Amino acid sequence: MLTVTAKGEMTMDNFLRKVQDPAERKATFDALAREIRKMHDAGLASPDLFTRYIFFGRGPSPQFGLIDMARMDRRETLPESLRARDLAALHVTAPSGFMSEPEHHVFFKFTERHRNCGT
Repeated sequence: MLTVTAKGEMTMDNFLRKVQDPAERKATFDALAREIRKMHDAGLASPDLFTRYIFFGRGPSPQFGLIDMARMDRRETLPESLRARDLAALHVTAPSGFMSEPEHHVFFKFTERHRNCGT
């Protein structure tokens, strides 16, 4: 089969526009930050880490799926520049006015916190 439907209830782009519950937003951002951290720790990065390409099912443990990752980078050790590029892609593709500055910083803080503590 050449194409399949992305699993998940909605895209991150739609979530940002529609879901206003602070607790659900925080839990979702934290879960996505952990997923991105795992991806980066595995040596994977993508210049196309856009909010519209991230699908997930809502709930206490969101499961994320990425689409259009043809330009995925694979390195044994992922340089900080590629990690930053991915986080910048998420930042600039978040719909304007639908994500607060503290929410934008979740990804940067999570990456920094875990890099410094060695986990």
